Amino acid sequence: MVRLRTLNCRGASPRHGEPLLLEELEREVGWITGRDVVLAEGRWLSRFSDFSRLATSFRMGRVLLAGDAAHVHFPIGGQGLSTGLLDAVNLGWKLALAVRGRAGAGLLDTYDQERRPAAQRVIDNTRAQLALMRPGPELEPLRALFGELLAQRGESGVLASMVSGQDTVLPGHGTKGSAWEGTFLHNAVLQTREGTVDVIGLLRQGSPLLLLFGDRGSGGGYAEQARGWAGLVRVVHAEPVPGLACDALLVRPDGYIAWASGSGGPAAALTEYFGQGATATRERGVLAGVVS
Repeated sequence: MVRLRTLNCRGASPRHGEPLLLEELEREVGWITGRDVVLAEGRWLSRFSDFSRLATSFRMGRVLLAGDAAHVHFPIGGQGLSTGLLDAVNLGWKLALAVRGRAGAGLLDTYDQERRPAAQRVIDNTRAQLALMRPGPELEPLRALFGELLAQRGESGVLASMVSGQDTVLPGHGTKGSAWEGTFLHNAVLQTREGTVDVIGLLRQGSPLLLLFGDRGSGGGYAEQARGWAGLVRVVHAEPVPGLACDALLVRPDGYIAWASGSGGPAAALTEYFGQGATATRERGVLAGVVS
C-alpha cells in the first residue's frame, strides 16, 4: 500500500466541502509530476487545509477540550495526533484526582496553562514548515539553509525535539525553584530496594512518585514531609543515577518533574498539585499506596 499526499498552494479549493474523488487526486498528481498518472484504487481519500485554529481556553467550568477540539493545524509529521495524546496524558490523571477529591484547588486549571502554550507552539512550527514547502524561487535559499541544519544535527537536533514534543517545558505554578522542575523525566533505570525497575514501570500505577536517591535523598527528611499525602504519593528509594544530579525528585503521573531537591522541600509542590496534606484512604488502581 502506498500513501500519497499532494499539496496545492494555488489557493482554496472550490470543492473544499465535497468528498475527494480518485479522479481529482489523479489530476493533482499529474499536475505535480508533469505526466499522466493512473491510480487504480483509493482506500482512504480525504482533504485537508492549511488553516490553524486554537481554542481561547481549554477549560470552561466542567467542559474541557482536547485534541482537534482544542487545536487544528496543517497536518504534517503526525504532530496533531501526538499533541492530542499529550493533552489526554496531561488531563487524565488530573481528572482522576479531581473525581477522588485529591486534587489541589487549581489543578484542573493547570491543564489549560500547560497544554495551550504547547499547542500554540505546534501551530507555529507547522506554519513555518508549510512556508518552507510553498513553491517559489525566493524560498530556495531558506530551504537550502534548513537542509544544511538538518543534515548536521540529524534526528537529535532542536527541530527534531520540537516536532516530537520532547522539548516541552511546563510553565511554573508558583513553586518552581529548580531547573529540573517542569521538564520531562527520561525513562531512567533505577536500582531500588525492591529490585531493578524503570521510571515507566513505576508510573504505570498512576501515582505521583517521590524518588529519593542514595543516602542524601533518604536522609533529607523529604519522606517525612510527604507523609501527609500517604496513600497518594509513592515513595521510592533508589541508588543515585548518572545524569540525575539531585537528591530527590517529585514526579507527576505524566512523567513531568513537579519538584526537585535544592529548592526547599516538596510540601509546597505537593499542596499545589494535590491539596492540603492528610492521610488518604489507600486506593487501588489510579492512586497507589506509599512504598518505602
